[in-house]
Amino acid sequence: MAEWNSNNLACQCTWADLFALKQSRKPFKDSGDIKMQDLLFFNPVAGSGTLENEAKMLADELDVIFRKVDGAKFETGVTKAKAQADMVAVLKKASKTMAELAEVIDSNYLFWGEKK
Repeated sequence: MAEWNSNNLACQCTWADLFALKQSRKPFKDSGDIKMQDLLFFNPVAGSGTLENEAKMLADELDVIFRKVDGAKFETGVTKAKAQADMVAVLKKASKTMAELAEVIDSNYLFWGEKK
C-alpha cells in the first residue's frame, strides 16, 4: 500500500492540487484513502471511453499545475506522455486511492528542491 505522508511533496501537491480543482474537499490527513471513484471527475455510469477522456483531462491539468505552479520537473527519462499515461491508469480505476496516485506521481516528478 502506498504511504500517505505530509512530508512527501508528491502527496502534498497531489492533495493540494486536487483540492484546488475541487475534486475532493477532505483535509489532507483524511485523503490518502480516498478512492478515485469518490473524486468529482469520476462518473460510474459513464462509458469507458468517457471515463478515459475525463481521466486524460485531469491528468493534463495536474501535469500543468505540477510543472508550472508547483515547480516540478520530470524524473530522469520520464516524458510528459509517460507521466500522464501513468496517472490515467490510476485515475480510471475506481478502487485506486489518492495515496496510490501520489505514489505514481512521485515516481514521475521531482518537486521543488527534491533530490533523487
